[in-house]
Amino acid sequence: MPATTQPLSEEISVVEIEIPVQVMQKSRPVTGLTAADFEVLDNGVPQELASFRVIDVTESSQPQAVAPVAESPAAQRHLVLLFDLTFSGPFEMVRALDGAREMATGQLRPSDMVATATFQHPRGIRFFHGFTSDRRQLNAALDVLEAILDRDPGVIRKRLAKLRTLREESGPSTGPTVNVSRPEGPVTPAGVPPPARVPSIVDSAAPAPPQPAAVDPLSKIVVTDPAQLEQQAQNAMTASIVRALSRSLAGLAESLRDVGGVRHMLYFSRGFSSELLEPGKAYTPTVLNALRPMRQAFARYGWSLQSIDLAGIPAAADKTHNNLALFYLANETGGELLQYYNDFAVATAKVLERTRVTYFLTIQPQDLVADGRYHRLRVRLRGEPRDARVVHRPGYFAPKPASAPSG
Repeated sequence: MPATTQPLSEEISVVEIEIPVQVMQKSRPVTGLTAADFEVLDNGVPQELASFRVIDVTESSQPQAVAPVAESPAAQRHLVLLFDLTFSGPFEMVRALDGAREMATGQLRPSDMVATATFQHPRGIRFFHGFTSDRRQLNAALDVLEAILDRDPGVIRKRLAKLRTLREESGPSTGPTVNVSRPEGPVTPAGVPPPARVPSIVDSAAPAPPQPAAVDPLSKIVVTDPAQLEQQAQNAMTASIVRALSRSLAGLAESLRDVGGVRHMLYFSRGFSSELLEPGKAYTPTVLNALRPMRQAFARYGWSLQSIDLAGIPAAADKTHNNLALFYLANETGGELLQYYNDFAVATAKVLERTRVTYFLTIQPQDLVADGRYHRLRVRLRGEPRDARVVHRPGYFAPKPASAPSG
């Protein structure tokens, strides 16, 4: 908590920073580690551990069908299944749904709490249900999304009615049910949207119109070649959607800031053009700046994003797909990129396996100045196993200074 401040003096905060850590060896989690096995650096400065705990979700092995769990939220794994309807095609999304169904029926642990949502520009992120252990709700939400892909209003209405009935039977969901309906607006509580407001899929080849070119820095690049002009317009359009995606993800992380336990978003997407992130390009700084809200929110609220590349295994002649964008989103939030899968159930199984054991390391940085600055974290192992890979949140933000002196 922030210390009492005086006028014209720095505000010093004593805060606890919780760092979820996964330790992998040959793609499998390393178990049995203790606090003595870890070393934490905050901006290069070693930190003492204020507390240490382990969550292993394998204690219960069979997924449950209906009843909600009574386990403490702090000992649960919370998963948001986020389906990107803007940067993914219908065929890719259908295969993603097949993988998600297999995950729902045979991969999830009884204590896993899952919420289902979509991103679609310009509507933002929309939830079908809040966190629940009721796998019937999860499967019903996937059925609704399948009907949306088929563009069948009658089937959408029927499946939405079934989902509402299941939600009423199961009672309130654990955690917030939110609808990030406008990327630039606040997050507001919402239930399942009425049929007239259910988002329809956006063809990835024809994204929604961007912001006016006059205000987009990408459009200020002067070119004369028609092909370059067309590419410039496409890049400007994509950058505008990336900006909206970043704001939506930031709003989502903020709205779920009070969710405890292990927290991951599974992002099913083909990703936006990696050309926008290539070093040395004139528009790369603009796109990186557009992604800043997402990076900051995920760092501040402790969520990680696991990118599942829906492009699958590219054909030998296909040299166009580059998943640098998906790697960037995952890497900047402490997640990982899962690529080259045609069976996405294999990808979801790997995510669940990698995240089944989480070590929570808590530090109390001494003399932390409440200046809102970013602190880079590094977690490393002392001793064995030396070939293990440590995955953790990349950093955190110090508290912001108070707007006025207290007391």
